[in-house]
Amino acid sequence: MFKLKELRKITSLKNEEYLTLKDMMRYCPVSSARPRAHAVILNSKGYSIDELSDIFEVDRDTISTWLTNWEVNGLGGLYDEHKSGRPAIIDDKDTNAVKEIIINNPRSLKTMLKEIKKN
Repeated sequence: MFKLKELRKITSLKNEEYLTLKDMMRYCPVSSARPRAHAVILNSKGYSIDELSDIFEVDRDTISTWLTNWEVNGLGGLYDEHKSGRPAIIDDKDTNAVKEIIINNPRSLKTMLKEIKKN
């Protein structure tokens, strides 16, 4: 059966956007944002969603989401949204106490654990 190639292409990148995405793809400390920036660059050069899906070994919907996020939110759309994660099991007061113990005993795990258990 004949498969129609997805021709979706983001609007062409301005030189400043291209250079920023290039830097992001190489140096961004958030590893998940690097391939997204790369995908935006490649799509602007004419790579299809199917080709990008093969290159990055992710689902077509994932590539489509990356490109949509870029179009709607720019650079911010290439980062994951904040996830709340598991609730903290200690409060801020206890966290600060633990930090203080670690600062005072940075090389002694046994001493740190004793101090933490005392508090």
